[in-house]
Amino acid sequence: MSELVPGDGPVPGYRMPPHFHRADEHVEVQQGTFQVGMGDKLDLKKTRPLAVGDSGTAPGGMHYYAAARGPTIIRVTMMGPYVISYVNPE
Repeated sequence: MSELVPGDGPVPGYRMPPHFHRADEHVEVQQGTFQVGMGDKLDLKKTRPLAVGDSGTAPGGMHYYAAARGPTIIRVTMMGPYVISYVNPE
């Protein structure tokens, strides 16, 4: 289990580009708003906002992206190893 501080933490306006994992990934919002979208291109207009207490699971192999709206803390749970495969690595 790990916690991330996207928003105004390490990188202001944090965005996670389209990617996938081999295993299912479960995310729970601890603080702020976490925007999540599906697909191969990051498009904030197509995201679904997750608020404090909301959670969701991305099945292994699903392409998705995310962004924090302001200071945001999420809890990520998955069976390891934790490997991120970017859809369009650059």
